[in-house]
Amino acid sequence: MTWLSITGFFRGIALANFTLCVSEYSSLEKLPAAFGWHMVGKGVFVILFGPLIGAIRDWTDSYAICIHSQSFCIFLCIAAWSVELLLKRCRPKKITEAIPSPNPAV
Repeated sequence: MTWLSITGFFRGIALANFTLCVSEYSSLEKLPAAFGWHMVGKGVFVILFGPLIGAIRDWTDSYAICIHSQSFCIFLCIAAWSVELLLKRCRPKKITEAIPSPNPAV
């Protein structure tokens, strides 16, 4: 039961963060198009990998292995996000110089 709670927690994190990532990386004007492409990509992914997960279930004759394979896919996503987070924190931040305005306030 503990393992199911842990995997369910991480599944919820992964699935909720997909839409948050799309909205974070696109401007407000491009958000509908970006979200549309996100949904198209999600649909293609489900069409391509849904039968693969079903095949894993058929080959192994075990729902547990099927669920663990799905959890492994979500773990790969979390690992990719962790690498991105580490890269963002480790890269030096660009310092922009303050350019004085031509008409300073009096």
